[in-house]
Amino acid sequence: MRITMLQTKQGSIDGITVETYEAGKTYDLGPDVRALDLANAFLREQWAKIVIAKPPEPAAKVEPAKQLAPEPEPVQPPAPEPEATEKPVSTHRRRR
Repeated sequence: MRITMLQTKQGSIDGITVETYEAGKTYDLGPDVRALDLANAFLREQWAKIVIAKPPEPAAKVEPAKQLAPEPEPVQPPAPEPEATEKPVSTHRRRR
């Protein structure tokens, strides 16, 4: 339990160690039964007020994604020019 002290007071959670709880400071006394008893005593005597957790902030409104222009098609390099065809070389000899 979280409390903010309205007055400076001393108190002990374990019954042995005495601590000073200063006015204006906020303390988290935890979930232990003895700590809750001390917090309730401070609240009952109006020496403290309970700290109520703030609700979480609403998430920021997210705009829908804008439609992006389609990516241009990748440019293909031009196809190589066909090589000039040469006349086939004949393996036969010409007779004279």
